[in-house]
Amino acid sequence: MYHKISCIIPSIDGTSGGNVEKLKEQLKRQTIAPFEVIVIIGVSPNGKARNEGVKKASGDFYVFIDDDVSLGNDKVIENLISPFLERTDVGMTGPSQLIPDDSNWFQKLSAKQVPRSLFPIQKELVDSDMVSHMCLCMPAKLFKDVGWENPDIIAGTDPDLRHRTRKAGLRVCVVPDTWAYHPMPETFTNLVRLAYAKGRNSAPVRFK
Repeated sequence: MYHKISCIIPSIDGTSGGNVEKLKEQLKRQTIAPFEVIVIIGVSPNGKARNEGVKKASGDFYVFIDDDVSLGNDKVIENLISPFLERTDVGMTGPSQLIPDDSNWFQKLSAKQVPRSLFPIQKELVDSDMVSHMCLCMPAKLFKDVGWENPDIIAGTDPDLRHRTRKAGLRVCVVPDTWAYHPMPETFTNLVRLAYAKGRNSAPVRFK
């Protein structure tokens, strides 16, 4: 069965140092390529940007990808979609998370020390909190049924969307043989700033 896939990429400047164009090229080469790639520029926070992307999208599946991510191979989208076509208990899928091979020494060291920075490639479907907006897939109807993104969360939208998906009785899973690269902050100062922003802005969030 043919499915229309909308890929939504929030980006502050629309380039992310040239990575957005590289990501678009990777998406074109996918064995199941999105029929539309929507880049939302200059809208924050990211949850609000993703909602703006959904308003423009017409696919029956959404793939959200951060603008600094690169895909691990040409079957990422196909593998993210597969569980939805084979079963009825999955609500959200994502790839394993690695850091780019050209990461500097600090990025490699901090990835080993900072929780949730790495998740090894899996051989089977695994329930995991490592599914994040770094790269995730959801059916369009489910995304809207659980209430879209919370546009008020400045950072830390991942736990909120996972929670609402599970509350709907569905699994959140990392898919097998699938990965994407997500860079760590390049310096200690940048890492501290990111950790502070996520902690400060996630603290007011309360699950119902």
